[in-house]
Amino acid sequence: MKVLIVDDDSVIRQHLRQILKDIYKLSFATSGVTALDKVQKVMPDIILLDIMMPEMDGYETCRRLKADSATADIPVIFISSLTDIDEKVEAFNCGGVDYISKPFLIPEILARVATHLKLYNFQRFLGQRVEEETEKNRLKDQLMYEQSRHIAMGELLVNIAHHWRQPLCTIGLFAQEIQDAYLHNELNENNMKNNVSTIMTELISLSYTINGFRNYYVADQVLKEFNLEDVINSTMMIVEGYFKLKGFVINKEFEDGLFISSYPNEFAQVLLNLLTNVQDVFEARHITNGIVNIRVYRDTDTNKIVITITDNGGGVCEENIHKIFDPYFTTKDKSRGTGLGLYISKLIIERSMKGTLTVKNINGWAEFRAEI
Repeated sequence: MKVLIVDDDSVIRQHLRQILKDIYKLSFATSGVTALDKVQKVMPDIILLDIMMPEMDGYETCRRLKADSATADIPVIFISSLTDIDEKVEAFNCGGVDYISKPFLIPEILARVATHLKLYNFQRFLGQRVEEETEKNRLKDQLMYEQSRHIAMGELLVNIAHHWRQPLCTIGLFAQEIQDAYLHNELNENNMKNNVSTIMTELISLSYTINGFRNYYVADQVLKEFNLEDVINSTMMIVEGYFKLKGFVINKEFEDGLFISSYPNEFAQVLLNLLTNVQDVFEARHITNGIVNIRVYRDTDTNKIVITITDNGGGVCEENIHKIFDPYFTTKDKSRGTGLGLYISKLIIERSMKGTLTVKNINGWAEFRAEI
C-alpha cells in the first residue's frame, strides 16, 4: 500500500518515515503544490497531510484533491499541531477522514493509518461489486428485452394472420369470380376492371400492413418527437384484426396535439404488450362482450401525459396485482407466455421514458396507467 506524507518539516517527515517504512511504500512532498503533483504521479492509497505549509496550506490542498475525480476518494488524514476545535472542524469540512494532533504517538499513527486503509479498500471493493452487479443487471435486462421482442414477434404473426384473413378471402373470391366469368363467357371489360380494382385495393392494404409491421421491429436509434395518437393508431392496426374477429369493442379518446420526445417503437411495444395481455385475459376467461377503452390526455395538475388502457375482463386477481410486473411472472401456461411482456413494458416506461406504469382494479375492470 502506498502512503504520501506531506509536511514542510523535515524532522516530522523523517519521524513518519521511520514509523511506516517497513509496512508501506512511502512518498514525500514538502508543500501543497508539490503534493498535488506527486499525487498524480504515484496515486497513493492514503495521504498524511500537514496544515501549516508555505505556498498552499493543507486545507486548500485537500479541497483540490477532493475536487478532482481521479483523487477525490483517496483518504486524507490531517496531522497538525493546531489544537483549536475550529481548525479540526475545518479539516473535516475540507474532506479529511481523520485528524491527528502533534506530537503524535507511534501506536496511534499505525492504528489510524491501518484503519483508514482498510476502510478505503473496503469502499473500493464495494464500488467494484456495485459496478459488476450493475453490469450484470444491465445484461440481464437486455436479455429479457430481447426475449420479450422475440416472443412478441410470435404474437405479431398471430395478429398478422387475423389481420390478413379477410383481405385474402376477398382477393380469393374476386379471383374466382374472374375465372368463373371467363369459363362462362361472361367476362367483359367492366367486370374485369371492377374485380381487378378491388383486388388491387386489398393488396395495397396488405402492403401497407407489411410496412407497419416491419417498422415496428426496427430498433429506434435516435430520440424523436412523435404524436401519441399516430403511434397508438398504427399499433392498433396490428391487433384490430383479432379484436374485430372476436367482436370486441375498442373505444379511443385522444386529446389533440399531444407529443412526446422518446423512442416511438419502444412505446409501440408497450402498447402491444398491454393489448396482448388484454387479449389473453379475454381468451382465458371466455369473455364474449369484451370492451377496451384507450384514453390519452394531459393531467392539468401534474402536466404529465396520461395513457390509460382499461378492459372489462374482470380485473387483476388481488393476490397477483402486486407482482404482475415482476420478471417471469405469469398466470398463463408456460407454453403460452414467459411473463416478460409487462416487465419489459414497465422498464421502457420508467427507465427509457422516465415515467410510471401502474395497474389497479376499478369495479371489475383492470386499468393500466402510464404517466409520462
